[in-house]
Amino acid sequence: MDTHRRAGADPRLLIVGYHFPPRGGVAAQRLVKFARYLPEFGWQPLVLTPEAAGEPLLDPALEAEVGGVEVVRTRMLSFDPAHGWARERGLGGRRRPAAGPRRSLRAQLRWLLLPDDKVGWVPWALRAGRGLIARRAIRALLSSSPPATSHLIALRLHRATGLPWVADVRDPWTGHPNLYFPTRWHRRWCVGLERAIVREATAVTVTTAAIAADLAARHATGPDRYVVLPNGYDPDDFAGLARRPHDRL
Repeated sequence: MDTHRRAGADPRLLIVGYHFPPRGGVAAQRLVKFARYLPEFGWQPLVLTPEAAGEPLLDPALEAEVGGVEVVRTRMLSFDPAHGWARERGLGGRRRPAAGPRRSLRAQLRWLLLPDDKVGWVPWALRAGRGLIARRAIRALLSSSPPATSHLIALRLHRATGLPWVADVRDPWTGHPNLYFPTRWHRRWCVGLERAIVREATAVTVTTAAIAADLAARHATGPDRYVVLPNGYDPDDFAGLARRPHDRL
């Protein structure tokens, strides 16, 4: 477990998130900005995230943006087809199915990986999270999805400690019309987890009003539980850039 320390005053907020630098891409942007600007609102962020070994999409520049934020990185058993361990064993992905035992193992894993293929992070994240809460005077929790595994971890930490918890939902999950479930049981399990998340979280932040309305309707929760926090941009990311004329396509 790799820890980068930063001196700071309470209250501390534990952010549970898979997509955090050096992981790059669109998914990392929201948590980066949370971690960067939360101190301006009186909160000291401490980020819990898995190690990025084998991650195909890395962004050193994005990591530099949160260089002063304390980050705790844990181990993770990865079933992501983009990662070496899974790729070597032919697990997951859109390639032509392998024959024999390899194909059978891949099919079995698709039935077992709930809520998603990041569930291999749960044991290490729970152990580290409990330790941080006990030692670092954590006052609140924040988790962000996808992946839903981040909320599963935060839900268990919330139940164990009673700490206030904000669940950040960037994209639809079980309400997405194109989401595939192997069986009805898998769908019921994931819907049940989603219901527990939105009902037990102290507050739920979402990127659109449509997501809030869908969650409230399907899980019988009041609209006051949801806060719409749209995606946007950081003006500092464009500081010093000259404006260009817009008279051409």
